[in-house]
Amino acid sequence: MAPLDPEGNARRAARERAALLLALASTGIALAIFPLDRPLSDFASRHEPTDPWIDGLFRSIKSFGKADVLLVVLFAACLSRLRRPAVLGLVSLTLITVPVHLLKFLVGRERPWHSGGSFPSGDTASVVAALLPFALFAPRLAWPVALLALLVATFRVVASYHYPSDVFAGAAVGSLAVWAALRLAPAGLLRLRSRLAWPLFLVAMAVSLGVALTSARNSPSSKFLLFVLPAVLIALALERRRLARANGGRAPIKGVRS
Repeated sequence: MAPLDPEGNARRAARERAALLLALASTGIALAIFPLDRPLSDFASRHEPTDPWIDGLFRSIKSFGKADVLLVVLFAACLSRLRRPAVLGLVSLTLITVPVHLLKFLVGRERPWHSGGSFPSGDTASVVAALLPFALFAPRLAWPVALLALLVATFRVVASYHYPSDVFAGAAVGSLAVWAALRLAPAGLLRLRSRLAWPLFLVAMAVSLGVALTSARNSPSSKFLLFVLPAVLIALALERRRLARANGGRAPIKGVRS
């Protein structure tokens, strides 16, 4: 029988409550603003940035709503001490696939000014499902994760791909996926070894590179590979060096707190 870990169980329960509360809050906001979707969408579209630098920044941030980019980020994080939340993010990202597509089919809502299903926002669901675990396991990352998710959701509304209630519904789906992953994922699944993460990271890189090369030059994947990925890798390398120094020169092999 595995030894009892009351402290670890309490932390896990607190993370489950946080993910569930975020899902409920997002659902409530989506329902509350649903009648205001059209005027809010029209207001946001009138304020789409015209400055090329701001527009380019928004379009680069947009990449974090795409699965090929998020897979690279998550597998890269598997090489660091953030391995557990990264694996949890991979599980959550998998769990949202069926609900998002099923809801798009059942609701059948058209986008404000583009073709395709609008409800819920798949990009918002993806970024929340993939990155919320980092905020739950490492609270110092909560604000950066929240800001990134907010920017991805905002761009979808400003660019007229989604109504405001769509992005909150997407956040609810992503949060529920994290809650389900916390409840269902075996503890052993969250202990992916770095020697297994490396080939997975390289495969994800190849997929993202393939998408970038076969897409338009300003696709999210190409912008991510050119501008964001180097920063992600440098940040991970610096964090690994800092932890190695703190451990007396030994590279860290354990994840963040269970």
